[in-house]
Amino acid sequence: MNRTIIMLLTLLSVLSANCKKPDGKIKAAYDERIELMSILCRLAGFGEYNMNAGGKYIADIDSFFSEMKNHQAVVMMDSLRQANGIAFDAPMTFAVNLKKTGEGYGLSYDTIVSEKRWEGVDLRIVTQKISDFYNESGFKEFFKSHEPFYQEMCDMFNSNVTSRFNQDWYEQFYGVPPTENFEVVIGFVNGGANYGSSSQLPGELRDVYAIMGFYIGKDGVPYFVSDPVSCLNTLVHEFNHSFVNHLTKDERFAERIQKAGKGMMTFSAQTMRRQAYGSWDELVNESIVRAAVIRYMIDNGLPEDEIRQSVVEEMSSGFYWMPELVVCMAEYTDNRKSYTSIDKFYLKIADFFDSYAKSCSDAVDAVFRK
Repeated sequence: MNRTIIMLLTLLSVLSANCKKPDGKIKAAYDERIELMSILCRLAGFGEYNMNAGGKYIADIDSFFSEMKNHQAVVMMDSLRQANGIAFDAPMTFAVNLKKTGEGYGLSYDTIVSEKRWEGVDLRIVTQKISDFYNESGFKEFFKSHEPFYQEMCDMFNSNVTSRFNQDWYEQFYGVPPTENFEVVIGFVNGGANYGSSSQLPGELRDVYAIMGFYIGKDGVPYFVSDPVSCLNTLVHEFNHSFVNHLTKDERFAERIQKAGKGMMTFSAQTMRRQAYGSWDELVNESIVRAAVIRYMIDNGLPEDEIRQSVVEEMSSGFYWMPELVVCMAEYTDNRKSYTSIDKFYLKIADFFDSYAKSCSDAVDAVFRK
């Protein structure tokens, strides 16, 4: 299951390829900052950056940087993982907050937006050591030599995935225009992991990044060619979070949805925690986002067998209530005159969670009935 979590930053010149086509459609890109931080994490032994799924590219990394495993930046990343839990999406969030400064990197702003794991870390020292690695390892030359490969893979991704991505659906479905910039970046070290990261400069729109993993199957074909539907679903999933997550904190719903979410956690806490969803609001947001992906598939006319398989996969991942929640969301899509935007329907979703939790409680009570 992809977690991600997906949020934000204004386009920086360091992006190695334009993320949008001239017609305004989203287009996948490669990004030097993402590769730099991913390779540092790989050298530091982060398991999630050592899936070894990228074929020859991974072999190239291991060969080129073989003498750099004891570099101060690599040692620093290992320490940050141990002391601060800097792992998984946290390095990616740091990456999208970097900007090129001469022959190194600095921060676009002096804080990492919405990322508690970086709190208390001296970010200037971190960026200085990363810049030292960048210059002392020959990273610039490595990256430049692989640009033809990066671009070839981005072109394949765009042909197989983003060409099928209907970004206009979000405004139609949620009833509000996007308030953020969407970016898609391939993380070539990241294997099967997909991350949602973001950055925001004062007074600017947030840039929301879907950082898509990269792995090559046993047939030698990238996964976004062999299984474009799953990749498209992941992309749709990541950008849904931008429209959904803030509603749990909306004062109109906060008390009501918290009660409902906690009720659901009573019967699914262990399953959720195994997927790193440890709080009631994560359960609520993930549930709504995953149901919205199914609605996207229905609204965009995907084959019924693909939709059915997606529902089954969500159920097998512990979101047992997915069929009923998708049906609940159908009431929203079928009655848009009454529910002009998702916030107008949000209390109905809370009602659904309440009802589902009660049915679970009733089922437990039934064990004791004679």
